[in-house]
Order: sequence, then C-alpha cells, then structure tokens
Amino acid sequence: MKEIYNKKFSIGHWDSTPSEDLYLRCFENSSEQYKNEIYDIYYGATFYHSSGLRYGNTMGVDASEAHYKNLLTIQEKYGIPISLTINEMNRPLHILRPDITKDFVDFIGKYYADGVRSCTISHTHLMRLGVLQKEFPEMDWKNTVNHGIRNTQQFIDYVNLGYTTIQLDRDFNRNRSELKKVKKEADRLGIKTCLLVFESCLNPISRTCKSPEYSNPSLKKCASLGCPIVNVYSACKFVPAIVPVSQ
Repeated sequence: MKEIYNKKFSIGHWDSTPSEDLYLRCFENSSEQYKNEIYDIYYGATFYHSSGLRYGNTMGVDASEAHYKNLLTIQEKYGIPISLTINEMNRPLHILRPDITKDFVDFIGKYYADGVRSCTISHTHLMRLGVLQKEFPEMDWKNTVNHGIRNTQQFIDYVNLGYTTIQLDRDFNRNRSELKKVKKEADRLGIKTCLLVFESCLNPISRTCKSPEYSNPSLKKCASLGCPIVNVYSACKFVPAIVPVSQ
C-alpha cells in the first residue's frame, strides 16, 4: 500500500534556514518511506544582472551556496531530482533584450552543468522564445502554480509555450470533471501534471509573505513571520502528481 505514494510529492527546501546542514541532516535521518515518496525538492534562486534587473522566486529567499551543494549531494546519493525555482510574478520584460537573455541562459547553464534537470519558471515570454528549450533540451520546464491554471484550455496554452510539467491551480481539487479533461489531454500530449493540495505558513522565515491567500487583514501576522509556500502535490486519481503520465 505504501508504494502507491512513491515519488508522488514535490517538497520545498528550507532556503531560509541559517544552518548550512540542518536540512541535509534531517533528510538523511528520515525514514526510507519518506525518501521514497519524494518526487523532487525545489529551491529558490535569483538572477541578478549588471543592468539592475532582478528576477527570482516569489518568496524572496534563495538557497545558499552551501544549501545548493547539499541538494546536489541528495540528488547524487539518493537519486531525488532537485528543482530550480524562479517563479516571481513580477516578470521584467527587458530580460527579453538579447544580451540580457544570453546572460540569463548562462545563469541557467551553470545549474544545468551541475546536473539540474528541473526548473520552475514564471516568465512566459521567455518560454515562448524557445531559447531555453533549445539550450537545455533535457530540462523539465514547470510553470508555477501562481499562473492559476484553472481549465483545460489554459493547460493546453501553457503546453504550447513549451512547459513540460503543468502545475495546476488548487481549484482543481473542487472540479473533478475539469480534472478528467486535463488528464485526457495530458495523456494525449505526453505532459506531466501536478496539483497543489496543501500549503501552509511556517514561522521560522524572516521574509514578507507574498501569497495572496495571506493578504487578508486577519492574517497580517503572517507578513511578519514570512510565508514559504509548502507545495505538496497529491497522488491524484485523475492527474498523476508530478509523475510522467506514461507510468
């Protein structure tokens, strides 16, 4: 029974922890079943350009160099992919300037050279250019749940942009009829899918909360605590969660 959850969950790295090895030590001391259930581990990074352009992840905190090296260790030792996350919804258009695009490609290339083969990227215009797919043909390109993919047509639109894994909006948890339609198209197109089924606000992070769910005045305290969005994707009956639909 336990095996049905193997490689079904995408989990976030603790980018904000000041400890260099805490995540690695906790991971290595976790149960084998816990490790088996992880599909990938995502972490944040930010692209800084000499022009002043900045493009990073929604939570505004990145994995440190030490964290990143430990994640590479996990990937190599345990065979669990790590996933670069650049999902900021403030997407600078001048990143499309050819010289800046080239520098961004070089930025991604450093991770690719280290063996990273999964990346969440929010910039749909960059994806539409096709340069990322051309330069990094083995990369699994994920959209972000912040895109709010709520129906089958939007799913197809994002596939046509070049995404190879589509992260669906949480609304699909309450719309199983549309979920079945997406599953059918995912099978037809050979696209992986995943569904956000849980998110929580954890208090060890000293960053401002960016999640719209926590913009409610009654939850203002979240802004002072920080809010890493913990994306846990379900083993959904109709949409295999972060699992190739061919399986």
